[in-house]
Amino acid sequence: MTDDKDTSKEIPNSKPQTHPPETHVFIVLGITVAVMVLVSGPLTIAVGKAGYLFAELAMIIPAYFYLVKYKYSWKKVFRLNGIRGNLASLSLLIGLTMTVVEDEIDRLLNILVPLPLELLEAISDSLIFSNFFEFIVIGMGVVVVASFVEEALFRGFLQGTLESTRGVTKAVTTASLIFALIHFNPWWIIQILLLSMILGILTWRADSILPAVLIHAVNNALGLWSANADIEEIPVYSVNGHVSPFFLIPAILLLIWGVKRFFTLTEHLHPADDDSGDSSWEIKA
Repeated sequence: MTDDKDTSKEIPNSKPQTHPPETHVFIVLGITVAVMVLVSGPLTIAVGKAGYLFAELAMIIPAYFYLVKYKYSWKKVFRLNGIRGNLASLSLLIGLTMTVVEDEIDRLLNILVPLPLELLEAISDSLIFSNFFEFIVIGMGVVVVASFVEEALFRGFLQGTLESTRGVTKAVTTASLIFALIHFNPWWIIQILLLSMILGILTWRADSILPAVLIHAVNNALGLWSANADIEEIPVYSVNGHVSPFFLIPAILLLIWGVKRFFTLTEHLHPADDDSGDSSWEIKA
């Protein structure tokens, strides 16, 4: 007499987690912000304006080591997926037009809530370069490293995780709000929040941080340029303290067209018959 074991019931294979738990993500980001607050000042004192470059590079370390330690795919979590050339070109256009629109928003808000002169001078001084070495380190830190690291952390590590648990709308909103707050500049929080919301939506749409990196880089590059070249002396751009309508109106129209075109080019990533996702950001092109 043999014992026949019931093998009809099989243990289902558990689906491997592609993103860390929310609590772990917030803890890692908290550690990252704490470290940045503690080391930014000493780094600046020790190596001058190169401190910003090293501080930005250091931001990615806690998240990277966490993902490696717990065997997550850091490329997937950071959303380092490739994009097509036309999407990259479109991202550059969106970055350019968004910077112009954001410039006017900043000017309008500055009338209502002026940025303290001391803070404005401190920000400007940190971006001004006086020699080729400072041009390289500030340019690398502000344009290249900051754009990549901040997007990997907030649009990849944070937003991607929240999308898997809370849906797209809450994920984009939460990540954008945190991104705006960690800049510790209440006078710019609205501008940063608006920029971050658009970056979050486009990152979700492309399932890649690369468009956001390009847009962020263009925005920072133009900000760096404006800090070193007085754009108020360019009469065709600035009129009576505001962005000239000849620049602002085309920028608004091209920005709207660019975002719609972006959605069109990423339709294959969001098939219409897939009703499992959050479609609250749907834009009819």
